[in-house]
Amino acid sequence: MDLVPFFITKAHSWSNDMAEELDSQRWWQNIPKVLAVITATITAVTGLIVAINQTGWLKSTSEVASPISVPRPLSPTDRTSFNQFPRTVTLAWEAVTSAKGYKVEIEFDASDGRASPRWSTFGSITNVNATTYTFDFIGAQPGRWRVWAVDAKGQDGPKSDWWVFFFTQ
Repeated sequence: MDLVPFFITKAHSWSNDMAEELDSQRWWQNIPKVLAVITATITAVTGLIVAINQTGWLKSTSEVASPISVPRPLSPTDRTSFNQFPRTVTLAWEAVTSAKGYKVEIEFDASDGRASPRWSTFGSITNVNATTYTFDFIGAQPGRWRVWAVDAKGQDGPKSDWWVFFFTQ
């Protein structure tokens, strides 16, 4: 028996059977399946683009905001002692180039002279448009302060270290 004509005949017969079956189906019966596959693909690609965009990978370098830097406190210097009344203090710090404004936090030691300080809020000033802030402190006790910049979008930058000051009267 010659195998080549057998395989050629069978292959030819199979392809004719498939063609007849495909011809007998109406093409429009497959449209809902095709549309479902297209919709699922578009949904998946859209989700992928949204996820990648949220990571910031699709932003140009001009759109990515550089982080705002920490203002450097200038005065009073850390551990400054004051012997004056009234207890008026002017805080000063270096300007941050991209800052829209600053926030200042001031605390006082409420420990009544105990060994370790118990810091309590004296003031949180949120709308400072200069590189200084003047206030009257509450008593002959330690206080501390720190400052941070706020960018044009209203986002807080990193805070400076605490600087301590003392009033003796």
